[in-house]
Amino acid sequence: MFSRNKIDKWRQILSSDDASLEEKENAAILVNTWRASHLLPLSVFERELQQFVREIDPGFGMVAQRLKRTPTIIHKIKERKTIDKLSVLQDVAGLRGIVSDVGLVREIVEKYQAKSQKWVRIKDYIANPRSSGYRGVHLVYRTPKNLFWKFN
Repeated sequence: MFSRNKIDKWRQILSSDDASLEEKENAAILVNTWRASHLLPLSVFERELQQFVREIDPGFGMVAQRLKRTPTIIHKIKERKTIDKLSVLQDVAGLRGIVSDVGLVREIVEKYQAKSQKWVRIKDYIANPRSSGYRGVHLVYRTPKNLFWKFN
């Protein structure tokens, strides 16, 4: 498993003007491997969300997943000086449960809340919609270390 210190060092290398091209290429490869380590926890959550969506909205509901692309991660850490630690980047992997009614979103959130105490943050954009009109609920979860693949 990658330590937070190693992950944060890659961010420093990638955003440094002093790092060599070889150092940056190696750091990018390691960021990609770290990114890929999110696939196992993502698939665990996807199965669970699929089950919740099928139970709650069987005729309409669907689930979509995404793993943030490596170039996007690298761009984010180079351009956003506010991201000083790569290890705290929260949207490397994401799932979206799409249901036919806002009330059904609440049911899914309740199922997750009843099941786990590991939520880092819950952002409720239904109660407080974004200026764009986007509505949804973001559950930010800290994945147990045993759900990550181990790399040397």
